[in-house]
Amino acid sequence: QRFLNDALSIDGEVGDVEAQGTALMNLGALDAFNGDEQAALNNYFRGLSAYAQIQATEIDQGALWLKIGDAFAAQQEDWRAFDAYQRALAIFQGIAHAQGETQALFIIGKFYQEKGDFSSALDAYGQARRVCRERGDLAEELIVLKQMFTIDAAVSDSSRQAATLTDIGGVYAQMGYANDAHLAFMRALMLHGAAASDWDDAHVAAHSAIGDPGGLSRALLALAEITLRRGEAGKALTLLQTAAQLQEGSEFWNGREQYQLLSGETHWRQGALASARHFIESAPISGRRSLLF
Repeated sequence: QRFLNDALSIDGEVGDVEAQGTALMNLGALDAFNGDEQAALNNYFRGLSAYAQIQATEIDQGALWLKIGDAFAAQQEDWRAFDAYQRALAIFQGIAHAQGETQALFIIGKFYQEKGDFSSALDAYGQARRVCRERGDLAEELIVLKQMFTIDAAVSDSSRQAATLTDIGGVYAQMGYANDAHLAFMRALMLHGAAASDWDDAHVAAHSAIGDPGGLSRALLALAEITLRRGEAGKALTLLQTAAQLQEGSEFWNGREQYQLLSGETHWRQGALASARHFIESAPISGRRSLLF
């Protein structure tokens, strides 16, 4: 702390306002670490005043508002904390800073979740996930999905748990974590299967997927069939496309069948599934393909 105070004095003497803001932010963080939230707030607000005097410091200002929110939350001033988080979000969105926007949305989601407002929490998490996908940040998307799953589990919504687990499996697959992907898909199949007539087939397919690309393809196909039976044609098509990426090539049904699968016409949906099953069961595997989920 003495070092930071000395740095702050030197920055003031040389007129380096941006460095003053940084020193004040660090002093506030040290105060917060030591449990003195009021001193932290004082330094954070002084840092904001310093940054406001110069241009191109919006990222630092957004980061300070997040820290201010945390300090208010530690003092149990929840709605002042929420206001600070919203200010940070507005700043990050205003400058299209995706990482900061994700962080702010995630914190806002947790705020709502702790208050028991699961609907608003899921909305915030959903926005955070969208930003993660847009910038290709799979690690952050996985964190958001796992947090969403805690809500699904808390309200005992098995259908939503299965859907979230399917998404988690897809992200794991994209990251190259095959075993984690297999386990997530298996858990999703088990939850879907609780109300599915072909539960035994889905369960066997899921177990056969462990460590086996061909088995994973069959497990994905089983989940696609269950999902399609529930009327989620778009999700089913995505699952089929993912399964195809494990095989040699991915064009395993013609354009008309693909269109009809999406549009929901029963005859062509069955045709597309039949084509997919034939392709996945018969095509040789030349090695693992990247999963597009």
